[in-house]
Amino acid sequence: MSSARTTRSPLGPLPGRRRWVTGGAMASLALLLVGMSGSMAGAAQGFGGPAGDGPGARLGGHDCRPHHGHPRYPGLDFLHPEPDDRCPTGATGATGPTGPAGATGPAGATGPAGATGPTGATGPTGPTGPTGTNGTNGTNGSTGPAGPTGPPGGTGPAGPTGTPGAGAAAHGVQEFTEDGTFTPPTGVTSVFVQAWGGGGGGGGGGGGASFPSAGFGGAGGGGGGGGLVWCAIPVTPGQNYAVDTGDGAGPGAGGGGGTDGGVGTVGDTGSTGAATTVTAPDSTSLLSAAGGTGGGGGGGGGASAPGAPGAGGAGGSGSCSTGGVIRSGTAGTTTVSTTPGTGGGVAAGIISLPAGTGTGGNGGAGGARGPVTIPPEPSQPGGPGLVGTPGADGYAVIFW
Repeated sequence: MSSARTTRSPLGPLPGRRRWVTGGAMASLALLLVGMSGSMAGAAQGFGGPAGDGPGARLGGHDCRPHHGHPRYPGLDFLHPEPDDRCPTGATGATGPTGPAGATGPAGATGPAGATGPTGATGPTGPTGPTGTNGTNGTNGSTGPAGPTGPPGGTGPAGPTGTPGAGAAAHGVQEFTEDGTFTPPTGVTSVFVQAWGGGGGGGGGGGGASFPSAGFGGAGGGGGGGGLVWCAIPVTPGQNYAVDTGDGAGPGAGGGGGTDGGVGTVGDTGSTGAATTVTAPDSTSLLSAAGGTGGGGGGGGGASAPGAPGAGGAGGSGSCSTGGVIRSGTAGTTTVSTTPGTGGGVAAGIISLPAGTGTGGNGGAGGARGPVTIPPEPSQPGGPGLVGTPGADGYAVIFW
């Protein structure tokens, strides 16, 4: 094989460029002349021959040979650049067999992400994690409403038998006509008490006038009776409770008689009776029956009229820490003459009282006028009023 460099072309392997230019130019010119003569000859046959006669096309027909290349020199297609579209298109032939698959091309660019698919089935539960640390305690909530009362529970077992007691305390009565102490017996935790206060003193009578004044002295009023208290009080066995009986009050003194023809003086008012009391060991007052007030003193005799009588004293009342029954004593009386007033009485209890208990004292009589003398002697004095009587002492009785 020649070592000269060849060039591949549509006409096949060609010699070097220098030899091809010389020989190729001459060959191309010869071929061009041949083609032109052939074409002219064909055209002359087409004009002269009958339609459809011969391989060439006549007027109204065409040569169905492809004119895209020279029939002898296919490599000279550039000499017939115009296409020949006069040939009718034939029927499409059968599809040839599929050729072998070509090599896989390079991967294309990644397409956009597709739509999210449906949620898959829930996987199995994982193992339990470790226990977390305890959180801080929250604040206490508000108290809820009380729930309904539950059904009664069953009866519990009987308790042990207690120790024998000391026995019930015997009933008893203790009276007090003077101050004393009450000590409740064993087992006694409550007692009944009736107590009366002392009576008020009677008022003193007024003094009489001196002659020639003519008035008598007025009488003193009676003192009031003591009050009654009746109630139950709690006590502690073995403790000492003070019982004080109220003293009767003193009377009022009488008024003096007039002198040298003068009028008499007024009598004194009686004193108030003392209360009867019961006091606990801690000095707490448990009850008090008040005494009656004293009667008023009588008026002194006047120049021509007697003195006014003294007013009667009011009865005493009382109180108890537990209530109970309270009854006031009666008031002393008063008169419109020289007759003294009488002391007031007391309310009755459930027992008979000692004579005169808690009653008020009577009033004192008024003084007489001075004696009449003929001829008159102014030196005759009037009589003094009399002192009233004292009130009676109080009384108390305790029973259980």
